[in-house]
Amino acid sequence: MTSRTAIALLLSSALSGCLTFGATPPEEEEEETSDNTFAVEAEKASSNCGTGQLTLDDTWGFDVEIVSHPRAGTIDWDTGDGAIEGTLEAEEKTFTVTAETVVDMRTSDSAAGLPPCSIRRVDELEGKLDHAGAPTSFEGSLSFKFEPTEGSDCSDLLYGEERLVEQLPCRVSYDLEGSLQKPDE
Repeated sequence: MTSRTAIALLLSSALSGCLTFGATPPEEEEEETSDNTFAVEAEKASSNCGTGQLTLDDTWGFDVEIVSHPRAGTIDWDTGDGAIEGTLEAEEKTFTVTAETVVDMRTSDSAAGLPPCSIRRVDELEGKLDHAGAPTSFEGSLSFKFEPTEGSDCSDLLYGEERLVEQLPCRVSYDLEGSLQKPDE
């Protein structure tokens, strides 16, 4: 794996569907709300990662399909790569979704003489739908936390022209606004 590949893996969103959970049990199918696709705008709220190859855009947009399962207290968040299951509160509007991935930052070319370095990325999403059952919009926050795994020494990735970030652990947070897409969009 090249260092560019490792960086690309760190940047690929776990909340865009890198994790897939089991199929919906038949007894839950009848009570899930209709599939809702939202156009989402994300605006950076904060970052303590500094500059480097892991710099994330200040704004970006994406589509997400949100399906709630009120009786089960879950919600599915799917940007097209498979649904990630989250928690839906009893009032059927507030939800959370968490996902994580670990990337080995050492390549066969760069590993010579360097200690092991793997970085865990934890994605945390908190949101609130405007209405239970038939939402037309939502607001929320999405944060990406980057941290070395236990036993990793990634200090060499914090310095030089090709540094990854200025510090680890670090976090980048975005404010999200989503609006329901009309069927012809």
